[in-house]
Formats: sequence, structure tokens, C-alpha cells
Amino acid sequence: MAEQEREKLFVEIITSLQEYTNENITDQEAIKSEIVDLLKTHRPVKLTDWEYGLSKVLKKDHQIIVKEKEDEKQVRIFLKPYFYCSNRPSHTKCNSSLKIKFGIVFAPISHGKKCKAKNYSFVMEIQDLLKHGKTKEAIYKMMVKRRPTNNDSSLSVSTSILNDTDVSTTTDMENETNLEQSISENTNTSIDSNSSPSSQQQQSSHILEEVAPESSAARSSVKTENEDQDYCMVIVEPAAKRPKIESGNSEETFAFDHPSASVLKKVCGKLNIEYSHDAYQLWANIIFNDISASSDNIQTHELKSPNIYACLSLFFTGKTDNSFLIQHFINTAFRDASDSLTRAEINQMFTSATVTDEQIKFIASFLSCRIGIYHGSNLNKYGNWKDENIALTLILSFIDGMYSIVLDL
Repeated sequence: MAEQEREKLFVEIITSLQEYTNENITDQEAIKSEIVDLLKTHRPVKLTDWEYGLSKVLKKDHQIIVKEKEDEKQVRIFLKPYFYCSNRPSHTKCNSSLKIKFGIVFAPISHGKKCKAKNYSFVMEIQDLLKHGKTKEAIYKMMVKRRPTNNDSSLSVSTSILNDTDVSTTTDMENETNLEQSISENTNTSIDSNSSPSSQQQQSSHILEEVAPESSAARSSVKTENEDQDYCMVIVEPAAKRPKIESGNSEETFAFDHPSASVLKKVCGKLNIEYSHDAYQLWANIIFNDISASSDNIQTHELKSPNIYACLSLFFTGKTDNSFLIQHFINTAFRDASDSLTRAEINQMFTSATVTDEQIKFIASFLSCRIGIYHGSNLNKYGNWKDENIALTLILSFIDGMYSIVLDL
């Protein structure tokens, strides 16, 4: 768009400013250059054409749904914290992002070539399910929509799931009000910041739900306990272990399955910590089916920590509260099992969050699990990856000195 046309559009925005924002902008000239420049790549969206939504774990105002300019029956979804297009993690790898300036939402004019808008009616159906706490029905509906012709066993949620009662609306560990406090007190962690758009939408009298991006649709077979019991997501049955496979480019790939509740309880018992149903709310967000030797599309949990034990605590309890208990317990076992550690090495091990490859190998052996850590895009494996019957596999990312749980590949 030529500069003259952008300046004309700026005038139109200012003339009907109340249609775009509830913020009081008194100095219009002060914002002109920034908005005119932004109009090169983005278009302004009226308040009536976008809305906040819940994430798939019912996190409020975590995503924004925007109607398409030329077809209001189609929408785009943008995700916090940076409001990337929801198709960014998928095969389309759309790099477009939404911008918010002076309370005005600006949607990207162009998207990736393969990036497609979503059907508004379908999005609203999913939102209605989430609004009523019917999380599993929403997930199942998205799975069927995404892979309607796929006969893979991962779609076996069907009847047994839909016959269960609705999932409790209790949010997962991301929505716990004391999460940031517990993280700062128990681990030296950092969480991606969540930028927030205009407050007028946050104070809307009704809560707007949002469909999770298609790339985040759960692919595992799960069922839930009744709503009046403790919230828990459980694998329907231990899936038959699938053998490792070779991809078309001869890259080694391993099958991935969620662990059963009994496996997690056994690990917690060994670590002398209390098992929590919150763990399965975390595992429900881990949606990949296979583990490849390398990946350029790694999606991780929002919690990043230099302490690998914070991730272990999340895996087993859904919270970081037990990070130091797990660290102390495993380090004590490691010390007792080794006869070559010096006193300086022991002190370093108990006072530092840094772990060596030898310690990670010990953790895998001690917990009878496989551990995979992506350093950048390449996978480092710890434990016995030749045994297809290992019941627990933990996949992490390690970037810039920070560990994080991998949610998708």
C-alpha cells in the first residue's frame, strides 16, 4: 500500500476511532507515523471484528480471534505471548503475527502460502464446548476435524470418551494463581511474558472462549473421571508399544506414548513425593506421537528453567513445588551410587542447578525411563532407547541454558 493510501486510511481510523479502540488518544499526530508505518504490513480491525478467547486449557485472554476482512465466515487465531498466527507450529509454518498499538488490533495482511483461515462457525462450536467445560468433547471434535479420514489408533477416544461426564472446568497448572510465586520461590525460573491488549475487552461482561490451534489438538487416547471427583486425565489403556520407525529420509524415529497414572504414581513413590492429578493436565498438552532425531519445529511449555528438576516436578505433579525435593533425593542417590566423587563435586552437585550428562544418565536409570533432550534441533538420548517396553519417556528442550518440556515436534 502506497504511503498516500496509508495516510488516508489513518485519517479514516482517527475519524471513527471509537470503532477501533476505547483508549483516549488525545495527541493524534504523535501516533501517526507509527501507525502509518504499521499499515504497510497490517490492517486495523474494528472492535466488533475481534474477540478474546480462552486457550484450550481455559486460560483467559490467551488468544485472539479475528474475522477475515473479505469473508467474516472465516477467522484467524493469534496466540500469546507474541500473538503469532496459530498455524505457526504446523506444517504451514506461518510467521505472521498480530500487533496491538494504542488499543487498536492490527491483523497481518498476508499469511504463509499454505496457511488457511478457520471456519467461524466451527470455531464458535468449539468455544461453546469450552465455555461449558466440555474440554474432552472439544478436543475430540478438533481431532476429527483435523484428521477425518485417519484410522490411526490415536483416534480411539470416540465412544468411551464421549460417554463420560464432562471434564471439570478447573484449569491446569498454568491457571493456578500461585504458580509464578511458587516458581520464583522454589526455582530460579523465568516464564515468557504475556502482553495484554486493550483493557476494554478484558472487562467485557461475558467471557469469550477460544478454540485451541489445530496444531495443539490432543492426539492421545484419554478419558476423565467424573466431574465430582478429583480432576484427572488418564490414558484409556496402556497403548501397545510401537517399534521405532525409519522416516523417508532414513532419520531414526521413535514412537511416543503417554505414561499411565500407575507409572507416574510409581515414580512419585520412588522419589518420596505425593502424586498429583494435576500432572495429567500437563501431559494432555503433550501432543506429538513420534520422536525424531532432529526437529526444526519444537514447541515447548511456557515455563523455562535452568533447573532440570523443575521440569521433572512438572512431569510428575503438574507443579514446580517439589523441584528441590526431587533434586536432593536424586543427588543423594547419585552420591551414594558413586565412589569417585570428590567433596567439591558433591558440594557443587547439591548447590547448583547444573547437571552433567552423567547425572542425566543416572536420572534415566534411577527412574527407569528414557530421557530425550533437544539441544537446539538435535536430540540427545539418555537411558535405554533400544527397549520398546520402557513405560516412561521424558522429552525436554535445552536452549540458552534453560530447560523446558517439549509439547510438540
